[in-house]
Amino acid sequence: MDVSRPFTARLSARRWPLALSAALLFLTVWAVYWGTAQLLERTGGHPYAYFPQLAEAFLAGRLWIEPPPWRMDLTLHDGRWYVPFSPLPALLLIPWVSAAGRDGVDTVLFSTLLASGAAMFLFLLLEVMARQGWSALDRLDNAVLTLVFAVGSVQWVVALSGAVWHVSQETGVFFAALAALLSARGSPPWLAGGALALAMLARPHLGLGLPLLVGFAAQREADRGVALRSRAGLAFLLRWTGAAVIPLAIAAAALLAYNVARFGSPFDFGYTRQLLYDIHAAKLASYGWFNLRYVPENLTAMLLLLPKWEEGRLLPDWNGMSLLLTTPALALLPRARRPAPLVLSAWLAILLLLLPLLTYYNTGYKQFGYRFSLDFMVPALVLLALAVGRRIGPLTALLIGTGIAVNGWGISVVYGR
Repeated sequence: MDVSRPFTARLSARRWPLALSAALLFLTVWAVYWGTAQLLERTGGHPYAYFPQLAEAFLAGRLWIEPPPWRMDLTLHDGRWYVPFSPLPALLLIPWVSAAGRDGVDTVLFSTLLASGAAMFLFLLLEVMARQGWSALDRLDNAVLTLVFAVGSVQWVVALSGAVWHVSQETGVFFAALAALLSARGSPPWLAGGALALAMLARPHLGLGLPLLVGFAAQREADRGVALRSRAGLAFLLRWTGAAVIPLAIAAAALLAYNVARFGSPFDFGYTRQLLYDIHAAKLASYGWFNLRYVPENLTAMLLLLPKWEEGRLLPDWNGMSLLLTTPALALLPRARRPAPLVLSAWLAILLLLLPLLTYYNTGYKQFGYRFSLDFMVPALVLLALAVGRRIGPLTALLIGTGIAVNGWGISVVYGR
């Protein structure tokens, strides 16, 4: 934390075994999530969970689900109802559904476990960065910085939902964080790429985060004295990237085959025929799934929207709210300068991930904050660790605390009674 913190406190934290520190962080974050869910009586299934029904369908040998009374965002095709979202969360739920039945699945519990796991992976990632000398933060600082993700961003609100959209995001960020950790540790490229491929099976565009993984590999090679612009350096990057891309290609092929099996076309994800709110259906019919026309609206939701005074109280703008309000610590990202390969790769990953998000027909409505920011929160946290400097000082602590307070307010508004 602040440089004034006694050296003995920092030293004692460093003596804790890393595995124990990571386990304690996982349990602490999960206790916050689950305790909040219990307090607000948010446990159990969600009317729009859908993935337990899809897991049940897989067990029965079919790809369509028995239609629930509520069918928002489901796709009707040839008289049957399909879950258009990528299937990994349902595949992960198969053992649970097999043991307890569809109605025995607590999707909020499932979501909070994934969210806590993602926080643990990010903490370990920050520790690897410190050990490699890429960041100057110690273990307590890394634990505090992890709070930016866990409770100082929309992650806290999203983790408690249990709905199909949010479970997809929690599954995706879990495996994206694991992929970054594996790459930073120097794991084989096929293994890091395999974790990112699993993230793709939850949210396909997360494969665009590959530059971050390449950046970690490039940084390790640069640390060994290899000039990345040399023939040897370029050859290494090509080999590493090629090996990492193989599992991504397999995941993409699997998704296309899944589409053929469902809808008869590899590029038909079923999204254009979802049961939608009228406002979204009209936009989809007029301009399509992705369009540059949507960029101003999405940028506004991500950076400019603020709470509104309605019904005698302060309420969020349900179209989204500025990241500088919900996660103000992200304002420090431009401070990140070194090491250059890692900084450039993290920014490239964010920019590529933003391309589909900013041109998408939907801002994420109805939501607290800009929930799609979770898709690029892994490279953003990497940049934040590089931007903070040697210690989390008063300004950074203030920004982190403000984010936690704002998202705590979000929890009370979204889930409070």
